[in-house]
Amino acid sequence: MSKVKWETELKREQIEKTCIRITRNLVGEEKKREYDACINKLNSILDKNRINEEFENLKQEDYETSCLSIIDQLNVKNPNKLKNNCINKFKIQISDPIWIEKMTEYKKTFLFNELNELNTMVDLEKYEHQNKLFMKQILASDVKKNLQIYFKDIKLKDDPDFLTRKKSISYKLNKEYLSENIEKQEKLRLLATYLLTDGSLYKDGNNYKLDFTNKSIILIEKFMDILKEFIPNAHFNFTKHKVPTGISYQVKVPSNELAELLFEISPSYKTKPYKNLSECENEYKKELCVKWKVKDKQMGYKEKYFAPATYRNIMDKVSVTDILRIIFDNEGSVGLSIRKDGRTDKKLSVTCLHPGLAEEIRQMLIAVGIHTNPIPENYKGDFEILSEYYETFRDKIGFTRGVTKEKGKYLIGKNKSDILDIFILISCMQKDKGLILKNIPNLEKKLESIVTEYEEGVNQGISKNLLLKKISEKLTIFQDNRNK
Repeated sequence: MSKVKWETELKREQIEKTCIRITRNLVGEEKKREYDACINKLNSILDKNRINEEFENLKQEDYETSCLSIIDQLNVKNPNKLKNNCINKFKIQISDPIWIEKMTEYKKTFLFNELNELNTMVDLEKYEHQNKLFMKQILASDVKKNLQIYFKDIKLKDDPDFLTRKKSISYKLNKEYLSENIEKQEKLRLLATYLLTDGSLYKDGNNYKLDFTNKSIILIEKFMDILKEFIPNAHFNFTKHKVPTGISYQVKVPSNELAELLFEISPSYKTKPYKNLSECENEYKKELCVKWKVKDKQMGYKEKYFAPATYRNIMDKVSVTDILRIIFDNEGSVGLSIRKDGRTDKKLSVTCLHPGLAEEIRQMLIAVGIHTNPIPENYKGDFEILSEYYETFRDKIGFTRGVTKEKGKYLIGKNKSDILDIFILISCMQKDKGLILKNIPNLEKKLESIVTEYEEGVNQGISKNLLLKKISEKLTIFQDNRNK
């Protein structure tokens, strides 16, 4: 069953159970009538397309009310100007498809979670009323969050009309401002890390553009949140692309000022090789062009030249574990390969086309006690963490929850963090209990089922240790049944 179909079935079942519970004390035709009405009402409230339309159809009075409700709590000299600024901010935000998608998922998740609290027809009426109030509540919350970001780095008493002044972007994007703001220095380096993984920074005409592409909406949001720290009113060029494994999201934003600061952190954000040395020399001095023998689709291994991209100036201001978390969220992979003879290979690896960056990543891992295969002279574009360090990796770095596996043959769409937990359990069982995966029939289907069961349990707040204990028992039974 596909992930989408499985989620649909799960939600349908959840709605049915809720309506059975609500109408449990009724009988006969009344019970059937109220049950059908309950099903129709909940299907309408929880329909994703309808929720999406609610956000797309927001009117100015909706977010004007929300702006005023928050501004009234602030002691400012000119609330009307601040209100206009707030409304203009939301005009931009309401047109942002990522914001709409994020809010749609947030509301849908919230409403589904609340189903567990419905026990009577009165509860259902309150739930329907709560749904109508939700939009105003969520807008007020988002307005408040954005205003807090605006006021974060200034004192209102000293500059109460800061939000209403026309200001150059360079007010925040200059060396003097950054030199006095340690938090912004760290944020800028985290932004550089995103660009060195699934992003780029390039010149388009007279402007530099920051570009970030990923299949995870969670990582796209994280990237945009950091960008908004420097360019609060940024106009994002957001696009979706169909790819073989689903949808890929791309965000672009121009900023010469931000580019200038980012180039001081890394001289380049180009991670793919140049066709030849002369192409690299068109942009950099010859001694800065990094030569490495790498895998080539047509010619096996071939010497190629790389730009002088580096993490070195990021590590001096930011925790190595924070850098590695971003790298592995974007480029890390946790997977399983099953050979023809039934033998299995677990793999925790990171993809990095640039051999110099790969070596820097490897050194960062070693610095936190995690060892890997060395970067070979003939580099193929990725390298693996040794299996005995999987648990150390999980405890010190790990994956952001919600970031899913998007490549490979097995476990597509599953949380990387959950897959890693199961792999660590399997490694322990192989060592301590003699578990042999090739002895388990239909292994790929059973692993899919086990990871799904674990993922559901974690999402419901069930203890990980309890879930892993049950899965350990299941794996033992699977193997014992084969041996009989």
